[in-house]
Amino acid sequence: MRHLVFALTLLAGGYVLAGEVAVKVTVAEPAGVARKAGPATGGVPFHKGQVKDVSELALFAPDGKAVPAQFSKMAPYEDGSVQWALLDVLVDVPAGGKAEFVVKKGKCALPAKALRIEEAGGRVTVDAGTAKFAVNTANFNLLDSVELGGKKVAGPGAVEVCTPAGKTLKAGKPYKVSWEYRGGVRATLRLDGVFSDGGNEFLRYTTRLTFFSGLAAVRVDHSLRNSNPKEGDDVKMKWARVSLGFKGAKSGGDGAQTLDLSGDGASLVVTQRHTGGCFPGGG
Repeated sequence: MRHLVFALTLLAGGYVLAGEVAVKVTVAEPAGVARKAGPATGGVPFHKGQVKDVSELALFAPDGKAVPAQFSKMAPYEDGSVQWALLDVLVDVPAGGKAEFVVKKGKCALPAKALRIEEAGGRVTVDAGTAKFAVNTANFNLLDSVELGGKKVAGPGAVEVCTPAGKTLKAGKPYKVSWEYRGGVRATLRLDGVFSDGGNEFLRYTTRLTFFSGLAAVRVDHSLRNSNPKEGDDVKMKWARVSLGFKGAKSGGDGAQTLDLSGDGASLVVTQRHTGGCFPGGG
């Protein structure tokens, strides 16, 4: 089965019955493509004092069965109770269809293949069940390795920029490594660091890697930031790129690249596309 990270629309609306928490949640598929274990994320609101901690919450299907989900506290009321919680869930939704759920207090169900995270010796390993990802936090290269069925299929990658003089700079060791979200369904690792040129700061980067339970998929959000006052508002560069270290990638139209790897009952699909047109022809 091939897995991609899809954008699903999650809508929440609350009501109260005899003081109980009951928030209806609808996951809608807007693009007309059937989703299998598609990640959906959205905010769920509560009345003041209703929920003391997100550990009290669980997600239920219309038949009353608990659905594997993850809740993260986003905003509190003055009394410390939960005003908004972030819900992460993997759902099957037919093309153009909807999936209905309700958030109540109860025991939250765990996914069959909950994320397993290990941190040791400057290395973070995330086992999603169908794939295993490793991140080198001492020598950041996007993904140090990707394994499918116990076999390494990619890595190490690279995070690079090129100066106006044509010098390629690699991402420096992150000065901050943190988890923005860490649970059994979803985990987002944030890395902040600097590109240096001859000991001088050239650019800063922030990279977020998001992993999902049971999916051979990782979402990469990579941002470049000019934090050097000497450069004013702009920093000139020839190109910027991230790479995963795959071999045999095939180019598609409009600068897109697609790579499909499979074996031992698991598969991984990787796509990339420059959407801003800032670096035409770049890697």
